[in-house]
Amino acid sequence: MSATRRSHWLKVGSILVSTLLAASTPQVSNAGILFDRELLSENINIEPEDAVANDSHDVALVEVLHNLNNAGLLTEETYNRTIREVEQGIIRVRSQLASKLVEQNSTHTYTLFAVPDINDLSEIQHILEPLNNELEQLNNTGILSTSVYEYLQSELSSGRLFHKLQLYQTAQIQLEREESVDPDLLKPRLDEIRAADIISEQGYISLLEALEASALQNPIEFLNYIDQAQMFDLTDYSLDPELYFPAIYQSVAQMLTRTGIVSSELSEFDLELVLDQIYKFDRADTPELVEEEWRTYDAVVSAQIDDRSYAQSSYYSPPSDEQDFLGRIESDGLASLFNKVLRDQSSPYRLFSIASFTPHVDYSRFGIIALTEAQADVYWGGSWHETDYTNTFTSDRIAEIVTLFKNIELFTHLSTRELIAGEQRIARQYITEPYQLLSAFKDVILLFDWESAAGDTPYKHLLESLSDISRGSFEPTHINDNFDWESQTASIAFTLNGTRYSADLEFNRDWLDPRFFEFVESVAAEEVLTGKFYPLSENGYGPDGYIFLNDEQWEVLRSQQIITSSTD
Repeated sequence: MSATRRSHWLKVGSILVSTLLAASTPQVSNAGILFDRELLSENINIEPEDAVANDSHDVALVEVLHNLNNAGLLTEETYNRTIREVEQGIIRVRSQLASKLVEQNSTHTYTLFAVPDINDLSEIQHILEPLNNELEQLNNTGILSTSVYEYLQSELSSGRLFHKLQLYQTAQIQLEREESVDPDLLKPRLDEIRAADIISEQGYISLLEALEASALQNPIEFLNYIDQAQMFDLTDYSLDPELYFPAIYQSVAQMLTRTGIVSSELSEFDLELVLDQIYKFDRADTPELVEEEWRTYDAVVSAQIDDRSYAQSSYYSPPSDEQDFLGRIESDGLASLFNKVLRDQSSPYRLFSIASFTPHVDYSRFGIIALTEAQADVYWGGSWHETDYTNTFTSDRIAEIVTLFKNIELFTHLSTRELIAGEQRIARQYITEPYQLLSAFKDVILLFDWESAAGDTPYKHLLESLSDISRGSFEPTHINDNFDWESQTASIAFTLNGTRYSADLEFNRDWLDPRFFEFVESVAAEEVLTGKFYPLSENGYGPDGYIFLNDEQWEVLRSQQIITSSTD
């Protein structure tokens, strides 16, 4: 596993009400800025007018927007744009109005604030007095609930806010938290969820009762009311992955069995931690130079289900302390192992991992839910949910395809050890695309990112990689890559079979020029008799990669729909 898997772990999944609560803002940390005493001797407590009628929410938004404009808190441009978005139904909740204040007062994606001198009370008072006035003005518009207003008062009094943008950001965050568990806002969405039979009648009633009683703080807790779902809190588990990995997997297996989604004989789940990367760094918090290590692992979970062995690899990073939850377990890997089982059983269900955030990720909690394709369309509000509901790549079909690769001599360049390593990679992945099967084996296909023209010789690197996958058929020498950021020019030249070839390329900063591949294809077609380069699936800009095949290999893979051409 590459180090880039860590960035994948940072990906935030959606929650049950994601289509309602779409706004998010950059956050500014004021950690460590905490005062031990009340700085403001007087706080004006003005209760916000209850301008929001639950059955006329859009009207209330328009009224609040007018109040914000009349208070001079919005520019004319922002006001005009926002009123159109309210009328069109794009803006449906107050936190989205607050996001306009944040947007309007943010000059950059991330804004740095000057931290006041906590020993200079006059400076602090100079900063906080206008902020307190700003809060009262904001409160009088009706955008804040009583609880959000009181929370902001507390944050100001404690010295945790010292800039207007922070005030607006915090207001937006707190409004989002309230809206995410507001029964009046959520009921229409929950009615859709109930109609799709994602939640039972009793679960629906109990969830609404809990929302009315303000018993829920985070939408991830909704999963506790859905039979075919589970929520996990890592604070309930040991820090030892040998204990909590099998326990969490076993819990999901029991849920799937209890609900009848899976009817299988389940064995114990085993964990193997395979060292992936070792990162060395110098600690900055010590006076002397101290070098430490940070290690990442492939966490391989395996089990016997229906007399078949299943395994799945995912990212794992040991926590630095009890409050470090990022990297402890990758919920996508958890879902993927069971999706292999569901696919083999031709089940209509697939598992989804659910992240916890209101509005930002809480890595200590996550969830799993099983949905049919029709239910997934409702749950995700019709948006693309990236889940494969076909039964194309069952375990048996994958084995057939790998055997086919061997039969057409696609792996003759591999040693026995390399062949076994490739088969092991496949066994530990959730395969949804043919290229994943091919890329599991060394020097079979070249995958690349079009936005990868970095360094001094990106085209030389690609030429060498194309040579590798040709397995000796295409061997350019004396490669001259004139990729120059200073002059903003690019060209490539090389010798093949005694003939010198060259081409001028377009310099497009870090984007590759498609003409490079057209040039290589044309040279190979003229000089190489044993096969040709075939582009893999197109992505709109160009192919995602290349494979080198002889005519027989091409026809076999094409007939099996493992490789397709642009003319198919």
